[in-house]
Amino acid sequence: MEQLCIASFIKNGHIFHLYAYDEIKNVPPGAVLKDAGELIGKDKLFKYKDRDTYAGFSNLFRYKLLFERGNYWVDTDVICLRPFNSDSDYVFAKSRSGKVTGEPDRQYWTESCVIKAPVGSSAMDYCYDKCSRVNKAEVKFGEIGPYLLNSGIEHYGLEKYVTKAETFCPVAYADWSKLITGGRKISLIEQMKMTLHRSKGVHLWHEMWRVNGIDKNGKFPDTCIYERLKKRYLEDY
Repeated sequence: MEQLCIASFIKNGHIFHLYAYDEIKNVPPGAVLKDAGELIGKDKLFKYKDRDTYAGFSNLFRYKLLFERGNYWVDTDVICLRPFNSDSDYVFAKSRSGKVTGEPDRQYWTESCVIKAPVGSSAMDYCYDKCSRVNKAEVKFGEIGPYLLNSGIEHYGLEKYVTKAETFCPVAYADWSKLITGGRKISLIEQMKMTLHRSKGVHLWHEMWRVNGIDKNGKFPDTCIYERLKKRYLEDY
């Protein structure tokens, strides 16, 4: 999945910086490896107490990165369908809500999977400061990701930079399984939505795969969206 993400951005003309603390093998050609330790020390890594994931730490890292260096952040479960070429200072992803992870009852939710911000962004500084202060041993999933980002957006009046849900999250996380469903009809319907709305990317919602025990490196029906994306971007690898 991570290779697919990186390859998709490179093939759409982007320079992709991959931040890591250790050596990574099998990185798609063209990706630029960066030392994550230049921004935050490896000793600051943490996981949620009830989930085996570094997603919480990645929120801390992205706010710091965007504040200091600006430009785009994307999670490595976001696939680029066409160039991210917005001239706006800010870009925020949005998704249709659902009742999978128990978030507050709202129809739409700003997601942290795709963020664009300028160097020195007050909103990113706000999010980084709040994120730094939470009790890492008690913080809950989503609390310092989408929930905190929504707070920062509202605090600084940046709502106009929030995109349509179809721009980056055409498949809602409650419907994540449609990405790997083999039914030709379902696959075609979802792909038609992406085409009609000119989606720039598609968020694959890897956390939903993880908690449901689905192997991201597995083989799925050829007709599903995930396999079609792999064929489109990974056939050279």
